[in-house]
Amino acid sequence: MISVSRISSSAGAANYYTTQDYYSEGGEVAGRWAGSGAQELGLVGEPDKQQFREVLEGKLGGDVGIQLGPNGKHHAGWDFTFAPDKSVSVAGLVLGDERVIAAHTAAVAAAVERIDKEYAFARVRDAGGVRLEKSNGIIAATWTHESSRGQDPQLHTHVTIANATQTRDGQWRALETQPLYRARALLDVAYKAELGAKLQHLGYKIEVDRSTGNFRLAAIPEKVAEAFSTRAKEIEAALVEKGLGREEASAQLRGAIAKATRDDKQHIGPAELRAQWRETAAGAGLDGAKGARIVSEARERADDQKWRAEHGTSPAYAEQVLKRAAEKLGERESVFGRERLTREAQQLGLGRCTMDQIERAAVQAVTRGELLPRDGGQAYTTPGAIQTERATLAIEFAGRGASAALLNRIEAQKAVARTEMAAAMQGRAWNADQRNATVGVLSSTNRIIGVQGLAGTAKTSTVLATVAAAARTQGYEIRAIAPTAAAAQELGAATQAEGVTLASHLGQVRRELTGKEAGDAQPQGRQVWVLDEASLASAKDMRDLLRAAETQDAKVILAGDTQQLGSVEAGRAFDQLQRAGMETHRLDTIVRQTNETLRAAVNDAQTGNWRAAMNKIEAAGGKVREVA
Repeated sequence: MISVSRISSSAGAANYYTTQDYYSEGGEVAGRWAGSGAQELGLVGEPDKQQFREVLEGKLGGDVGIQLGPNGKHHAGWDFTFAPDKSVSVAGLVLGDERVIAAHTAAVAAAVERIDKEYAFARVRDAGGVRLEKSNGIIAATWTHESSRGQDPQLHTHVTIANATQTRDGQWRALETQPLYRARALLDVAYKAELGAKLQHLGYKIEVDRSTGNFRLAAIPEKVAEAFSTRAKEIEAALVEKGLGREEASAQLRGAIAKATRDDKQHIGPAELRAQWRETAAGAGLDGAKGARIVSEARERADDQKWRAEHGTSPAYAEQVLKRAAEKLGERESVFGRERLTREAQQLGLGRCTMDQIERAAVQAVTRGELLPRDGGQAYTTPGAIQTERATLAIEFAGRGASAALLNRIEAQKAVARTEMAAAMQGRAWNADQRNATVGVLSSTNRIIGVQGLAGTAKTSTVLATVAAAARTQGYEIRAIAPTAAAAQELGAATQAEGVTLASHLGQVRRELTGKEAGDAQPQGRQVWVLDEASLASAKDMRDLLRAAETQDAKVILAGDTQQLGSVEAGRAFDQLQRAGMETHRLDTIVRQTNETLRAAVNDAQTGNWRAAMNKIEAAGGKVREVA
């Protein structure tokens, strides 16, 4: 519901946003100045086209201007576009319920206020170097439009944010981009939460898609919404040509295709356009009488106390969803970000509480000791999460020196030498990282051992495969485990064992332990549990795995990469164990890429040096394109 793009041309933007095509049906322009920075400059009411252009150019009136960058150029700003589901546009624009349009406008205003108060920063250079300073808000203009380029009803508001902000010393500087882009996901949830709550207050029931976090109005038939989705169909057709579906394509790709396939917007008068919309709606089964009934019924529900009690917002509901969100995140990791908790809670409470209510509930939870602040209030933990972390670390510590080695060091070196020789005959050479890690794991007397390897270091096909083969010769049963079925199958193939998911393995272990207590279980032999992609395991699952291994007297090998992409929503138990001193063997040499330049680029990317990685790819002849 929110898209973000750079404003490349101040002249083009001034012409686009202030054109007569975007006057409302009542003849009033849909543009308004917003933000503390605009107030500071005396910019209020409707933006003047020339004045708007000058602001985007960094000319802020009189002798006031912002400092140019090192290249002497000034980037104009950004466009944050807020758009509700098509069903909302139909209710507001086709059925004529102006309350819906007002709800959208208010939800956007709340999001803009949040940007203004929380995400305006500038880089300031002083004696200590360059630092990020919270600045005095943004200079923005909001432009509410009512149709798409395909002339479908599409209520949306462009929030154009100028690249200028005032710091404490009174200077106007360029707005720092990172906080703005980082805020996108939270602002998206904040807008939907505010809009959903207001629409239910107006008597419209919303239907939430939990997989996407989006919602639609239940009263508007999907067939009608589809009849007004011309642009969506054009984009989907372009995706089909590329062999992709909407769900498969990334947001960046969808945005690029939308930009590439759009035509210039044709001007049609507001009255004529609305007449066309009503005709299209009637053709899809929603005639004027049915539309009027939908609006009148919504108005009746809005006045019904029972409806408000069941669908209205409440601080108590905000507290409930915050607690559920904290419990959910606490199962994954011991410490989680404030914004992430807010976003998770808001998704759970969409339509029943606003983000302000969620944030107040968080303050109250801290007061009650249910949330414990970390990192200066930018993150939280819970008493339960701390207990889980402590239990996990205690089990690992107790297992140090408590398990017989699979092989003594000399035999381990011989086993590695034999495997390395066989690999060399097939043209595959081992490196020192792989050799040392395999010998270390085989000869360790610790119950729990870590193998930390970047993607492409061949830890599964070398270290884990060799350890499994050697352990099997010593009479050990190998259990190949991973959080996902695909990873479990791959690990199983490499270790010649049945690959099972972590959830399945924990269930099996619980059944075995229950059988032991009942006295009817078969005795278990010596076991080695190999958990691949350990960085994806939740804190709770990791605790349960290590606890079960201690009970079963099994040896555990945890393999993974703490920098693995995709583990943002997963647990940090693997990283916590390493930081607490778990025996860990590292593989840092990437072997998957045969091109040395690309291999160096992958190394840069793994360490977070994205600019260097992109430069190396371009130097090798690759093409890098900025999508958003």
